[in-house]
Amino acid sequence: MEISIVRFYADKAERLEFLLKNYDYIDGNELIAKIMSDEFGFVPAGQIDGIWYKIIRIKKNDLVYELMWHEDLENSIYSLTQNDYENDLLESRMNKVVEILNAKI
Repeated sequence: MEISIVRFYADKAERLEFLLKNYDYIDGNELIAKIMSDEFGFVPAGQIDGIWYKIIRIKKNDLVYELMWHEDLENSIYSLTQNDYENDLLESRMNKVVEILNAKI
């Protein structure tokens, strides 16, 4: 099955997240973080391991993304700065990441 991304508004504050469909791996965000590093120059900026979720924070200059795996939502990514420009930029980057993932899987 091919991996794709779907826009998803996560909460009442309308945080836009990009869900990865057909990519439900608890450690899958490590691969996405590596691709984001190789392709776009992002670096790790911390990690939180919970019982039902895992968050990896990556950054490049002032831009910070969080990659989240949650047992109910699967894998997703969002920008901590929620504005149209950064969300559009993240979506274009994730299209590239999905293209790479689909070529590998």
